[in-house]
Amino acid sequence: DVHAITASKIFGVPLEEVTSNQRRIAKTANFGIIYGISAFGLAQRLDIPNREAKELIENYFASYPGIKEYMDTAITKAASEGYVETMFGRRRILHDITSSNRTVRGLAERNAINAPIQGSAADIMKLAMIEIRRRFMQEGICSKMIMQVHDEVVIDTLNSELEAVKRIVKDVARSFEAILSQYDSTLNVLILNCSLKRLVAEQPNPRKLSLVIDEYFAFGLLEKVQIESRR
Repeated sequence: DVHAITASKIFGVPLEEVTSNQRRIAKTANFGIIYGISAFGLAQRLDIPNREAKELIENYFASYPGIKEYMDTAITKAASEGYVETMFGRRRILHDITSSNRTVRGLAERNAINAPIQGSAADIMKLAMIEIRRRFMQEGICSKMIMQVHDEVVIDTLNSELEAVKRIVKDVARSFEAILSQYDSTLNVLILNCSLKRLVAEQPNPRKLSLVIDEYFAFGLLEKVQIESRR
């Protein structure tokens, strides 16, 4: 229970003595502080005095110094380069990261912190879905993935395939580190797609840009992906 562990650290109590209220506060801190919530904002969410919220944030960063270092580094790098990247190279352009408007700049800074985390999680989720689909095809499974909800997939499953589907999904979840190494070509496709779209956007009078990528799996099997831009 990551929220209980956080509560134990920031409140300085043994894990088994963490109260439900302390866990609730830690959960709010985990989801808020990493995205740049202020002491005032945290105080409003938790209905506590600003002073207590400020101490809570200070205790949080004292318990997890690596998080503060990551946040500062992400903002500095974004300000220097104008973008941030996921662990697989997808970029989030941040035009306002050096804005003189403090409010506008603050939003860009929060995006600089957030995008690499949630973007990388989205990349991993999509690759896991690709692998599940590949395994379904390999084993002749007729059940279908019909929806993704954050870090979950909804699979319309035949009763006769229920145990096989459960086994495949668990296998993918448990062995994803090894699976990632098998998808270098897919990751390159994702990056190349992003690069192509930027090229199209930046080309003032493009006559035609066409890219055909063979054997690309994306939310099902696509034998060819063709991206075109016409004047």
